[in-house]
Amino acid sequence: MSACRICEAKIETFLSFGSMPLADGFVDPSKEGCEYVYDLSVAFCPKCHMVQLVEVPDRERMFHGEYAYYSSSGSRAMREHFAEFAKDVLRDVQRVSGPKPLAGARSPHTAALRCSSRKAFR
Repeated sequence: MSACRICEAKIETFLSFGSMPLADGFVDPSKEGCEYVYDLSVAFCPKCHMVQLVEVPDRERMFHGEYAYYSSSGSRAMREHFAEFAKDVLRDVQRVSGPKPLAGARSPHTAALRCSSRKAFR
């Protein structure tokens, strides 16, 4: 058993998915069989009630030079994706609210958008 990351009490594993590869690893077929795997188990802390992974993969294994989503500013594909997404959103808003929906008019169809990457809203 491991210790809780919050209060350092003994944690109790309640679910195990066994050895799993990292999500979105997109391993090159020529490197098949060399893929990094880790024990994907979930545990509960009876003291502070925190639910957490028993093993957390190293950041270097998750966020490397070939990581598809690391930074929208560093990925041409992600910049193009966000540009197309912005066009789609604007087109949909204009279809509902008219040709100049952002010209100060109030609309019952206003939506708040939030993103973890400010690059997406350039």
